[in-house]
Amino acid sequence: MIIRIAITVFILLFSTGTIAEGMSREAATPAAQLQEDFFALDQDGNGKLSQNELNASPELAAEFVEIDLNENADIDLSEFVIYKSEATAAGVSGKLYEEQ
Repeated sequence: MIIRIAITVFILLFSTGTIAEGMSREAATPAAQLQEDFFALDQDGNGKLSQNELNASPELAAEFVEIDLNENADIDLSEFVIYKSEATAAGVSGKLYEEQ
């Protein structure tokens, strides 16, 4: 009987931990997801995306000039976030505005 209880407790603890881990991944904030996406593209780890690094994403590569707001030939995290955000302080982003 004690063995059954111990096994049941073990199974419950294991399954609860697995469920909680899955929930924490799903609950990642949009900002955290954007940061994760940015660093996945940043192959050399310098905190900037070059045109070559964006070639991994045809959508981003095609819009490099639009994303590079300060026109310094690379995209930093803030420019990436602005591009990917659905709304800005001034209203909807240009991408959404064009679709309307």
